[in-house]
Amino acid sequence: PFPRAGGGHAMVEQREAQYQQEQMNQRQHEIDLRMRQQESDRVMHDLQESGRRNERLHKGFSFDD
Repeated sequence: PFPRAGGGHAMVEQREAQYQQEQMNQRQHEIDLRMRQQESDRVMHDLQESGRRNERLHKGFSFDD
């Protein structure tokens, strides 16, 4: 994909492009991680909430007394 005209120059450009690509990948990875963390935090929160709701329900409707 890179022209061999400048010899070393093309190599430098290729390395530069590769570096920028890795930087972008790294940033994307961090964003993904943060998103996933927020997602699992919300899921945990929902679980705790519904757990509390269920406890209230069971306390309200205990069939064994």
